[in-house]
Amino acid sequence: MASNPQTPVTLVFRADFGADPLWRHVAGRGPGMVRLDRLPLSAQLTADVRAWARRHDELQDPPNPVRGTPAELGEWVRTGSELLVRLRAELGPRFEVVDGRGGSGHTGTY
Repeated sequence: MASNPQTPVTLVFRADFGADPLWRHVAGRGPGMVRLDRLPLSAQLTADVRAWARRHDELQDPPNPVRGTPAELGEWVRTGSELLVRLRAELGPRFEVVDGRGGSGHTGTY
């Protein structure tokens, strides 16, 4: 992922069905998923982020926005916030990871 060394690469953290939850805007094409295994992340954080994304798929159903209980959704939101902090720490200054989860912590718009 090439970029100007002085300009951080902006990644958006948000869950989407069946996808890794980091996205990057590509000029002329719009948002594109960034594969976690192409980023300088530890194996543990990669596994934790993917588990969080899978939990999103379990708790939300496209025809019916939410299947999970309020407690389950609250835990998912809290875990996402913790993962965001860890992503920022591991990726460092070369990347700016922004929260694209929306005000409720659920999948936001890009």
